[in-house]
Amino acid sequence: MFSFLFLVTTLQDSTPIDYAAAFRVPPVIVESARIATTPVLDGKLEEEEWDPFASEATGSTFLQWQPGALNVAAKIPAGKDLVVSLDLSGNGWLIGADNLELRVQIVAGKPVLSGRLVDATNVNGPVWIPLPGFALSSMAAVSSDGDGTTIEATFVDPGLGLLPEEEAKRVSVRMDALDANSGEVGAFVPRVLAPVTFVLSRSAGLPEGLRFKPEGEGKGVVPGQSFRLRYTFEGENKLGLQRIALRSEGPAKLASNLLESPFPIFDNKKRAFIDYDSLVAAGASLGYRVARGTLTTADGLPGLTQISYRIAPPIDVELVRSKVVVSQTDRSQKLTFYIRSNSSKGVDGTVTLSIPDPIRILNGNVRTFRFGPRGRSRQTLELYVPANTVGPYPVTFAISANAWKYEQKGFVNVR
Repeated sequence: MFSFLFLVTTLQDSTPIDYAAAFRVPPVIVESARIATTPVLDGKLEEEEWDPFASEATGSTFLQWQPGALNVAAKIPAGKDLVVSLDLSGNGWLIGADNLELRVQIVAGKPVLSGRLVDATNVNGPVWIPLPGFALSSMAAVSSDGDGTTIEATFVDPGLGLLPEEEAKRVSVRMDALDANSGEVGAFVPRVLAPVTFVLSRSAGLPEGLRFKPEGEGKGVVPGQSFRLRYTFEGENKLGLQRIALRSEGPAKLASNLLESPFPIFDNKKRAFIDYDSLVAAGASLGYRVARGTLTTADGLPGLTQISYRIAPPIDVELVRSKVVVSQTDRSQKLTFYIRSNSSKGVDGTVTLSIPDPIRILNGNVRTFRFGPRGRSRQTLELYVPANTVGPYPVTFAISANAWKYEQKGFVNVR
């Protein structure tokens, strides 16, 4: 096995930073199952907003996800950048072309986001591949209290299909605070990462012999409407389970129901069911939220269950990822997108499309829809792509649905 030593001198002093040694230290993480939940990006780490990832001498980090996006946060010393390393196949850094680095820098007090990929398929040596789409798709907020910097960021996949889109995706991750003026880290520097799994439900502290098998994970509900999640348990009455309390965490805590009841009796198939039925307040903030179940056991020790669900707008627009290659001639390109309703009631309105020059939309910028509950339609988007056009281009969908007006984005990558 080869060992690489990579030293960089900071601009502040002459002390070399041994990145090869730093990246060889395995991260000690709190929990490998990372739950889906959406933060409020305001530079503040609020109660139950973030899922702790690791605590190091350089600060504390937090990691969670949602389909197509990665949510990260950190409380780190001033003058540091937050660097997130992901081995998207979990097969080792510097193997293949699936090693992603996401970075949050602080420039003039504002966050600057970037992404790049290590391509290690060439036997002559790995190289960095810049991914400028992350700067267009992602967002962050920062704050400083004099002792350190708080960073909150959501990295959204810019139409590349790199970030996880469904649960049970197993990857390897590490998060580091690196000096802002530390210079370039070579693509050849190895990194040791920790395996994690992205999930829509998890449990902890359950008594031996009790299994948690939820139903309805990831379900969407529009503010002002109701939803149901089923907490299914497999076990026996001799476990002595007494009560269960159900509520939403964090931003949805006051916008949804609180339910507490005696734990039900297991049936002859050794199953017990508890339904969490809740209205979501009309003014609830959007995003993935976590419904928490706390069990009271015979020994008095609490057991914890969590299910992710989504507080959603009435309409989502999804641009299907397609391969668009650079051409030396002008051409048209047809893409597919879907308009989907998240509402349990009828909804109608319009979607207005736009894309930056020099690409143009050829088949009209406005689509109308009228859906019953949970309806959807398939649409075609035809683009004019001039010769030698290259790069990521955001497609903006301006949505008007009943009394709602908002925007969503998809990305066209010409490569």
